[in-house]
Amino acid sequence: MLQTVKTCLLLILLMLLVTIGYYLYIDLPRNVTHYKGLELGMAANEVMYKKGKPSGVYGKEETVNIENTPATVLPTIYSADIPKDSTVQNYKGWFFDDDKGNRLDVDFDVPNGHVIEIGCYSRAGSGCEMVNKLGINCTEADITKRLGKPSKEFY
Repeated sequence: MLQTVKTCLLLILLMLLVTIGYYLYIDLPRNVTHYKGLELGMAANEVMYKKGKPSGVYGKEETVNIENTPATVLPTIYSADIPKDSTVQNYKGWFFDDDKGNRLDVDFDVPNGHVIEIGCYSRAGSGCEMVNKLGINCTEADITKRLGKPSKEFY
């Protein structure tokens, strides 16, 4: 009888440890290659097939002065304003606006035209899906707590 109780307690302890281990494992940050129906490495024509014609594109980098400090910006060009001798495929950055104030950015590598970056921006703060339990309203402290210190920082 005592042996049976010990065996049952060991099995319960083992199941508890396996359960805790599983939940710790699934909580780990993951590399993300898909977002909002798009995938890193996807060709530009596949993006257009999935999302339709972009709302606009980002032009070539320009340097402007903001409060006497030079800053690099990408001008926004809406699809209707793209020069007649050009198409969206001539630009390495596209954006897709929705009617709720959200924007999905898609950047392509220059030589191959494949997706290298997908970004989401929301005026309301709720139009972007969370990634690795991080969302648009997270602080820098939230991000570094979840993912650790960045390997590289951009200003």
